[in-house]
Amino acid sequence: MPIQISGPHSHRRSASAVAALALLLGPFATSFADSLPSEQLPRVTVKYGELNLSTPAGADRLLHRIEAGARQVCGDPVGTKDLSEWLRFRRCYSQTVARAVEDVQAQRLTEAYRASHSIALAK
Repeated sequence: MPIQISGPHSHRRSASAVAALALLLGPFATSFADSLPSEQLPRVTVKYGELNLSTPAGADRLLHRIEAGARQVCGDPVGTKDLSEWLRFRRCYSQTVARAVEDVQAQRLTEAYRASHSIALAK
């Protein structure tokens, strides 16, 4: 079963836990995504049909896949010295991961997300 992760600029959901992952490119990513209707945003699919989401290991694997997709799509600014670019990325990344986790509606995934992201916030 795949999930298409929803970025912060797309508010559509489907019955099969599928949402659009906004493709954000470069420093003008936020304004680019704001200017497009959600149905025109490119999508990235994260497959998880082989995972058992009732186990911690399966939930952790899906969370890592969701996070990797969010980094790819939100334009991970590794090594950037531009604070505004980094803040745009963090906002996109946080909203995208949170929405995808919510859309899947799996208790263990939600628990893994909360544990992982509360640690990240505490650092």
